[in-house]
Amino acid sequence: MNTKYVTGLILVAIGGATVWFYLNDLQFQSAEKQQPSEDDQILTIAEPFGKNPMFGPLYESADKEYGTLIRFLASKLESYGIKEGKFIAVENSYEASLLLRQGKLDIYVDSPFPAYIVAKLTGAEPLVNRWKRGQEKYHSNIFVKKSSAIKTLDDLKGKMMVFDKPDSTSAYFLPKAELIKRGYKMTQKSGPRDSTSLDEIGYYFAGSDVKAMEDMQNGVAAASAQNDADFKTLAGDQAGDYRFIFSTVDVFRHVLVLRPGIDPKLKETIKQILLDMDKDPEGQKVLNDHKKTKKFEEFKPSVAEAFRGIAELSSLVEKEIIGQ
Repeated sequence: MNTKYVTGLILVAIGGATVWFYLNDLQFQSAEKQQPSEDDQILTIAEPFGKNPMFGPLYESADKEYGTLIRFLASKLESYGIKEGKFIAVENSYEASLLLRQGKLDIYVDSPFPAYIVAKLTGAEPLVNRWKRGQEKYHSNIFVKKSSAIKTLDDLKGKMMVFDKPDSTSAYFLPKAELIKRGYKMTQKSGPRDSTSLDEIGYYFAGSDVKAMEDMQNGVAAASAQNDADFKTLAGDQAGDYRFIFSTVDVFRHVLVLRPGIDPKLKETIKQILLDMDKDPEGQKVLNDHKKTKKFEEFKPSVAEAFRGIAELSSLVEKEIIGQ
């Protein structure tokens, strides 16, 4: 047999085998890529947790509240390769924004101002409104002692207000934004004893809603702000000692934001599961465990239209929200 012919056959065989192994390796790599990663198999949810210690009582409470919900969602999404639901405690909305952008967080839950700003900055989407504690919407009231000489917002100039904490929508962002919108100069002070000029409204943070109410009761501050439900709880049988001088617009109670880039079919499925939860016994139990949530509701007629008022007001305090 011709030596050159045999050599040619051998080279063809080797080349064919090389191509076969190469193509099979590509197929194997492609199949590997199609398999969801471990991170893709876990659906994550987060809410701002502040600087509270991990795995303490507050964490356990939040994990129970949100863990129940996210595990319920995950159990309905097995067809998408999701095997587990996990609660993540983020310090603030800035950390949540980073995780959403990186695809390490799927659902972020917060009051409307920070939720809207996080969605705006990350390209995420406000998905549904959570009727937390049975409330669709709420508003904030600026209140003073009944015996106070303060009758109008103009009378607050030169006075000191006390707010709860710098991350609350109803007890800080919303009333402050309403005042700024009306042309008032808001100046943060280190405490109630700082001086306040006549062209500004001074304010400080009490650190908690209980302490803010105590400062009002003791005459340390001239005015404060709180939503209806929390005001009634905090003031108790002394509610009659106060009067409201201004009420803000109504805003959504609690908002779920879905990360950008999520599969459109998965997004719609998650949304529909949430919207249907109040219609079956299992979902109703999870809702009740989720701080007595009545239901989740779609934003109508559209997200843009539903958030028009919030967009305007939140822009006035946006840097504070994301810079906490």
